[in-house]
Amino acid sequence: MSGYGRFVSTDLTDFAANHDANEIRDAILNPGRAEGPGPTAAAVTTIAGDRFSGLIRNENNSSLQLQDAEGHFYLFVKSSLRSIERSTGPAMPTNYQQELSTKEIEDLVSYIVHQTLTLKVAD
Repeated sequence: MSGYGRFVSTDLTDFAANHDANEIRDAILNPGRAEGPGPTAAAVTTIAGDRFSGLIRNENNSSLQLQDAEGHFYLFVKSSLRSIERSTGPAMPTNYQQELSTKEIEDLVSYIVHQTLTLKVAD
C-alpha cells in the first residue's frame, strides 16, 4: 500500500479501482490464480557461502540479477554461484485460509477497498 513493498509486489493502493471485493478476496485466498505469471522468487548462494534472496529481474546463460525486498539489485555471474533455488509457486503465501480468520480476511479486503475509496475522495 502507498508504495510499501513495491519491489516485491504490485502496489495495492488503487487495486480496488479495477477489482471488486470478491475478486480481492479470491486473490488473497487463491494467489495461484493471479493474472499472468509474475517474477520468479529465488535464493542464491555464492561459492563464498553468501546467500541472497529476491525476485529474478533479469537472467541469461551467464548471469542472474536479483532484486531484494528493499529494492537493491544484485548481479551475479552464474559461475560464481554454488546454487540457485527457484520458487515454484506464487510469491504470496498460499495458506491465508488457514492462517487468518474469516473476520481477518474480510478486514483485509475492506482495508484494500477503503484505500481506493480514500483516493477517489481525495481527487
